[in-house]
Amino acid sequence: MNYQQKLNSPLSVIKNEWKIFLPFLVLSFFLANALIFGVHRWYWPSTSIPLLYEGDGFAFLYNFKRLTEDVWYFTNHRVNYPWVSYFHDFPQSDVGNYLFIKLASMATGSFIEATNLYLSVGFPLVFFTSYILFRVLDISKTNALLAAFAYSFLSFHFLRAHHLFFTWYFVVPGYVYMYFQLIFKKDIPFTAWKNNWQRNILNFVGLASLAFFGGYFALFALFGFVFCIFLAIANRGKFWLSVYAGVVSCVAVLFGTVLNIWPTILYNFKNGPNLEALVRVPLESELYSVKFSQLLLPVGYHSILWVRQLADFFNYNSSTINENASATIGLLASLGLIFSLMLLVYRSVANNKNASANSLLNDKLVLTSGLFILFFVLFASVGGLVSFYALLINSTARGWNRVSIYIALFGLISFFTVLDYWYKRQFFQYKKPIFLAISAVFLATFILLDQTPLNKVYELNLNEDQYLEGKKYFSQIEKSLPESSAIFQLPYQIYPGHPKGDMGAYSHLEGPLHTQTLRWSSGGLVWREGEWFYRFLDELPLMQQLEIARAMGFVGLYIDKRAYCDSGQWIESQALEYVRKNLPSSHNKDELGLIKNDNLGRVFIPLPKPINVIEQKIVANQYLSQIGYVIKDGFTPVSNGQIEGVIDFRRETLPYYVRFVDGLSRRSFTSTTSPDTKLDPYQANWKLNANEGPDCKKLDQQQNTSKNEVPVGRWSDARINKSVIIYLDRPLAKKISLSITASAVGPNVGAATRIKLGDVIKTIPFEYDMKTFTLDFELPTEVNKIEIMPFEPVDLSLETREATTNDRRLLGIHLQSIKITNKDKGQ
Repeated sequence: MNYQQKLNSPLSVIKNEWKIFLPFLVLSFFLANALIFGVHRWYWPSTSIPLLYEGDGFAFLYNFKRLTEDVWYFTNHRVNYPWVSYFHDFPQSDVGNYLFIKLASMATGSFIEATNLYLSVGFPLVFFTSYILFRVLDISKTNALLAAFAYSFLSFHFLRAHHLFFTWYFVVPGYVYMYFQLIFKKDIPFTAWKNNWQRNILNFVGLASLAFFGGYFALFALFGFVFCIFLAIANRGKFWLSVYAGVVSCVAVLFGTVLNIWPTILYNFKNGPNLEALVRVPLESELYSVKFSQLLLPVGYHSILWVRQLADFFNYNSSTINENASATIGLLASLGLIFSLMLLVYRSVANNKNASANSLLNDKLVLTSGLFILFFVLFASVGGLVSFYALLINSTARGWNRVSIYIALFGLISFFTVLDYWYKRQFFQYKKPIFLAISAVFLATFILLDQTPLNKVYELNLNEDQYLEGKKYFSQIEKSLPESSAIFQLPYQIYPGHPKGDMGAYSHLEGPLHTQTLRWSSGGLVWREGEWFYRFLDELPLMQQLEIARAMGFVGLYIDKRAYCDSGQWIESQALEYVRKNLPSSHNKDELGLIKNDNLGRVFIPLPKPINVIEQKIVANQYLSQIGYVIKDGFTPVSNGQIEGVIDFRRETLPYYVRFVDGLSRRSFTSTTSPDTKLDPYQANWKLNANEGPDCKKLDQQQNTSKNEVPVGRWSDARINKSVIIYLDRPLAKKISLSITASAVGPNVGAATRIKLGDVIKTIPFEYDMKTFTLDFELPTEVNKIEIMPFEPVDLSLETREATTNDRRLLGIHLQSIKITNKDKGQ
């Protein structure tokens, strides 16, 4: 069968068949609304209650609120007060997705309605592009409609709703269409520019545009195009033309991706890379990779009880079950997957002269689909080729299980190609289309039962109470304060966040989400300006934090009490004590204006306005000097420009001026019968911050006294970096001394370990025992990093540990502390 002649034109399909597929596009929109938002909302999604209101879904919702408050979601002036919140450090190839939300928000007047509409519109979009693809591949009209229905209503579409942009996988059929063009089209794409320049430009722009709707989909497409080159060479025998066409396709996708992330590239070029924002390790690539069995298993929220129990039985008795549970592709795609792989096996061993080999066994569409399935499974599965990619090239992308959306499409292509063949043999020859209609209705019903997890209506109802209660609570706070008032939030939480106790990862963003003018302290991107300050402000005692907050212009304190082990009782009582102490004597100290919500576990406490702003800043600056900041003009703390003190590697948190440390492993501990209170993290004076309260410290101590372990430092690890590099947030003084307390191991004992500051290099012969060595430096230029280069890092695992241990560090020196002394003082 010659597929060079079988590939139909997408434009001709749209032109000739729009009356066929248009009603089904509308039907898919209505059906999606009914399944997600309830039968009573079949005509339009919910306009007031967000489906996304927890976990990563809440982070998406907050980004959409940012989108409506500014020109784009990159900046926001209401969070990270008194700084501006920037979001450039997370490169997203999603301009098309955000643009839809922006325009829909402007049209509807509600970012919540726009978000829900985005989810609903994804179904007809996927239906449209997949139907065009199936018809381009010459699958019959009836089966193309069924295949498009199966693809648009995959479990993936429902289960990935909290990662909202993954639901617009309508771009995947576009990429796959180009795959088949590269392999089978008579005129190779991106060649013969003189005669085909318009088509070539259209293909290039089309591929680049697809990259505007999801970086993961574009990444998977790139690997698919690389595989296409091999298949095109095998099919055509034109080596260089096939390579050229495949490379240009990759360039088009990369071009579109770079256009999307260009603001991030420019921002990082100007401000330096963010070393904490996207911390991904190669291990995560396997943790979130494809598990072949999960492709074939039914969805865990199946509407049929015994089928759901089957999925639960597997998931509860298997390891590393996470988001990869959403990789199920449904029974029809699974059957297509199995058949195409079986056909590949048969074709590899069958005698080509076998007269019984019919057209189906030689069908290149099924064979090619099987090859793509095999490629993506081998590439993205646990221990697959992606492991080498993550280790050797880049580990930022980790959710490789999401490639299941490609595998599902190829599975459906195989299944409905086989079904077409069977229909032609069984029904068409008898001219009885009634059987075709009955089977189509049966398959459509089966698709709904098999693939749609009927749990979204429940989630929406669950969100409604939480959303409305939160909206009412924060509205009370906003009404009680002047416009644009600033609120200090506790506990400190990084953004993007992590849960604290029973406090959600993004709970601090509920205030900005529900209010219109109030400004909030949280929401600064991790590692950048603002967040860095609040990170070390959190080290100070509560009373000092509140003095500083008042000097910074905060008029209220908001506490999420769920984060604390005592449900916030201690911190609330201490904050109230501080407020009463600082109220004017004429004020009724029993009327503090508290706004509480015990159901939400939140409390808002108005802070007394400073009687004298200048004196308040003087008090605040005394406390701020401990973390290297000062308030000069206005309300924004700035660096005091000084680096002096001890970098104690026994502590989990390093000093405020240490931005990042490369080449060091985690803290090491040693057993002791009489712990030093200066080193023991379970003693009260281990951490300055007293926010957790005495009861929590006592609880921690009771839970950990049996360990009797104290931290002793951190080992250099050449598997992370050959050198230990300590990045500082400001330059060192011109004249300084470094007092380094460390020991060495193996050939590093007594050997010259180099200490490099800029172009100045000095050496220290560290010994086996922990000792302190002092070096004096005069620096001709500004230096903002300290580099320590061990003599010869060594793997001691085979000598001192079991050969099967996972510890394969390359050890050099064991750092306990570095004391920096400024010798420029007084000069």
